[in-house]
Amino acid sequence: EDHMSGGGLVGTASIGGVMAGLTKIVVAIDFSPLSLEALEYARDLAATTDAKLTLVYVVEPIEYGGLDFLGGAPISAQSLVEEHVKQARSELGTLADRLSSAKRVGRGARPTVETLVRVGRPADELSAVVGEGRDRLLVVGTHGRTGLSHLVMGSVAERVVRHARCPVLVVPVGGQEIAKSGRRGR
Repeated sequence: EDHMSGGGLVGTASIGGVMAGLTKIVVAIDFSPLSLEALEYARDLAATTDAKLTLVYVVEPIEYGGLDFLGGAPISAQSLVEEHVKQARSELGTLADRLSSAKRVGRGARPTVETLVRVGRPADELSAVVGEGRDRLLVVGTHGRTGLSHLVMGSVAERVVRHARCPVLVVPVGGQEIAKSGRRGR
């Protein structure tokens, strides 16, 4: 039987024996509603399993080639990346503070929350942060794109699943609504 609390999925029956052994849960955050939905799943699992929760935002490096001006003013690609990292750290800190001060989830404790901002390719950086092993879990959201939009946009979630050295939980669009309604599949 699944237990619901605060819109999320909690309880030992819902996570099974494998999930009960988790020590580290890494969540890919890009501040989209979908990544925040994936965070809800990860928070519930972390609270139930006593795993450490790590929120990771990846800044992709800027590759402009010879572009040195933006609107007539000289720019530094490095300074843009540094500003992006600074802003991401601030926003992740705010998000972590909200998680730490939120009410307890089900019977679990508030999870220990860590934040990281990395610069690089998202799939590579996420895989490096989570590491290897069945005691780790990487949680990502997916837009569920198919066909042309998938080919054009690519898929960080797909690359993460292919390259991860640990289990990966992919939360689809509407994942919380599916859990709330008790439906299985689509």
